[in-house]
Amino acid sequence: MRQLPEEQARVGARSQLVVAAIPAYNEEQMIAKTIVCAKKYVERVIVVDDGSEDDTAEIAQSLGAVTYRHTKNRGKGAALRTIFVAARELGVTVLVTLDADAQHNPSEIPKLIAPILNKDADIVIGSRTHWNSVPRMRRTGLKFLDATTAVRDQQGAIVDSQSGFRAYSEKAIATLDFGEPGMGAESEILKIASRLGLIIRQIPITVTYGRDTDHSLNPLLHFSDVVSGLAKNTFLKRPVRFLGIPAAALVLGGVYWWTLILDAYNRTGKFAIGNALVASVVLMIGFFLSIGSLILLSITLIAQESN
Repeated sequence: MRQLPEEQARVGARSQLVVAAIPAYNEEQMIAKTIVCAKKYVERVIVVDDGSEDDTAEIAQSLGAVTYRHTKNRGKGAALRTIFVAARELGVTVLVTLDADAQHNPSEIPKLIAPILNKDADIVIGSRTHWNSVPRMRRTGLKFLDATTAVRDQQGAIVDSQSGFRAYSEKAIATLDFGEPGMGAESEILKIASRLGLIIRQIPITVTYGRDTDHSLNPLLHFSDVVSGLAKNTFLKRPVRFLGIPAAALVLGGVYWWTLILDAYNRTGKFAIGNALVASVVLMIGFFLSIGSLILLSITLIAQESN
C-alpha cells in the first residue's frame, strides 16, 4: 500500500468525511462510470485495484481516486481489508463500499448513509429487493448463503448478506477486523459485527445486471468461495463446538455400541461382525475428529497469542 500524501491526511481531520470505496479487478470498462457517479455524493473515492491486468488502476488515478494497487490478485476480501486500513488512515467517518461493475446505483448513497449519520446504525446493507432482476442461479445461491450466514438485524434475518453495497460507521471502521481474503469476507464481516454488538440495518436498493455489469467471477465459483470461507472461519474459530462436541458424541456412541455387541456375544456366543465394523468406523471417525479439533484449537490459540 502506498503512503498517503499529507493533504489526504489533513482531509481526515474533517468532522464528517464520507468516502466511497471500490474494490476492482479488471474493470477498465466500467470503473470510470462508477467513480464519476460516486463522486457526486461523497467527498472522496478510494479504489483498490486487486492485481488487475488491464488499465483499471490508471483510469482510477486519472479520475482523481485515491488508488491502491495489489501486485497480484488476492481476492475481494483482501481488497476490502486494504479499504478498511486506508479508511482508518484517512480518518473516514462514513465509508461506503460498492462494486466496480456499475451494478450499484451511486445515487442511492445518500439513503444508505442516512442511518449512519443519524447514529441509528453502524452498518447499513443495501438489500436487493427486486429479486426478479437477479439471474435465477445467482438468486438461489444468494438465498442459501443468507441462511448460512445466519445474521439478524433489529427487524429480522439479513436478506442480502452478499451485497457489496454497504455503509459503515466510524465505530465499525475502527473495530471490524476480518481475515477472509475471498468472497466470503462479506459474510465474515456480518458475523463479526453481530458478535461485537454493532447495529446492522437493511435499506432496499436497486441493482442492474447485464453483460457489462455481471460479476467477473463465475456464480458457482463465487458460491463455493463463500461457503468455503464460512466453513473455514466456523471451524477455526469454534473448533470445540463444531468438531469437538460431535467427536465426543461419536466416541461415546461407538463405545456404547461396542458394549452392546460384547454383551450380546457373552449371552449368545455369537459375534456380530457387521455391527462391530460399523461401531469401529464410528469410533475412528470420532477419534480423528477429536484430533482435528485439538489441532485447530491449538492453531486458534497460537494465532490469538500472536495477535
